[in-house]
Amino acid sequence: MRVFRYRKFRFRINKKYSIFGFIFKLYLFIFIICLILFLIVYINYKPKPYKSTNIVKIKRSEAYKRGMEMINFVWKYDASKNGVVDNSEITMPRHLRDGELTSGIPYCWGGYISLDISNQPQVKDFKDALKKGLIAGNINTNGGYKPLTAGLDCSGFVGAVYKLPIKVSTQMLDDYFHPIKFEELKPMDIINHKKYHVFIYLKESADKKGIIVMEATTGKYVAFDRTTINYRSYSEIKKYIEDGTYIPMRYNRIVEDKVELFKDKYEFNNFDYLATNISLDEDYQGYIDYAGDVDIYSLKLNKGNYNISFKSDKPIYVEAYSGENNIISLYVDKNNECNFSVEDGQDVKIKIYSKKLEFKFKYDFSIKTQ
Repeated sequence: MRVFRYRKFRFRINKKYSIFGFIFKLYLFIFIICLILFLIVYINYKPKPYKSTNIVKIKRSEAYKRGMEMINFVWKYDASKNGVVDNSEITMPRHLRDGELTSGIPYCWGGYISLDISNQPQVKDFKDALKKGLIAGNINTNGGYKPLTAGLDCSGFVGAVYKLPIKVSTQMLDDYFHPIKFEELKPMDIINHKKYHVFIYLKESADKKGIIVMEATTGKYVAFDRTTINYRSYSEIKKYIEDGTYIPMRYNRIVEDKVELFKDKYEFNNFDYLATNISLDEDYQGYIDYAGDVDIYSLKLNKGNYNISFKSDKPIYVEAYSGENNIISLYVDKNNECNFSVEDGQDVKIKIYSKKLEFKFKYDFSIKTQ
């Protein structure tokens, strides 16, 4: 009798645990299926663009055109009318020279005044601001916007390119742009640092070591303090993207189309450390693509005599130098050439630019031994 009960009890226990085992396996199976579905959705997830009636659709090509119009805007600075002295809250952009031509919209901390936008009631745009005597720019980033200053800061430039209805900060760009992967960047997407800076991506540079961007920025080079074309190295960009500091983003209402960028295959070569390496007895063709564009080439010359010849669609200036030693200065109107000598082996830089800030033209040149 005891054995029977024991066996019966044992049977019930086994049956009970077999039911629990079945339920456990069922739940495990359901969990695995859900996990697989979650991973599939997560891997293929793309953020849904923010929908707003307050922002307009814009083609990539139109955004590029708007940005380049601000970069290519050429005007003469009048210090007596659009400058300021003895004001601790305002620092003038460093590239401005009284009575000289300059290009771009000057950097202005907190500013939102471009060629067709103004958030200041007394002026309708930057040209109007110059005419009415507002101060051209302010690179002092302490505090907020200073009254009676005109221009664009980094986020203001992005806003003006995309015709945003209000002045936005880098922290507000989430309302108009959504995150994407770095590998998905196309011309006119942006890379944003919410607490620091934002710039617009254009393309990879010729040296394959960085990217070409458009931005309104200040910096150690005199070419800055305005809307400009600039270079950002991969070592800088990818480091900050990996740690989440820089976020690649895309405008929520972008309309896809083709963007015709620079013709110069050597861009970006605007600074000595980014100079394009060239060789003797070779023919080269370059382009001045935008106002303020500077092309710099570099080559090693041994002691000897040389000839440099140029042909250009528009007047250009050519400087050859080694360190602080100026070798030649040459004005080229259609065609020109000159001879020069090198006493010792030198790394020579060739700098080409337009003093009148003309752009969209090509030039040809070569350096040959005599």
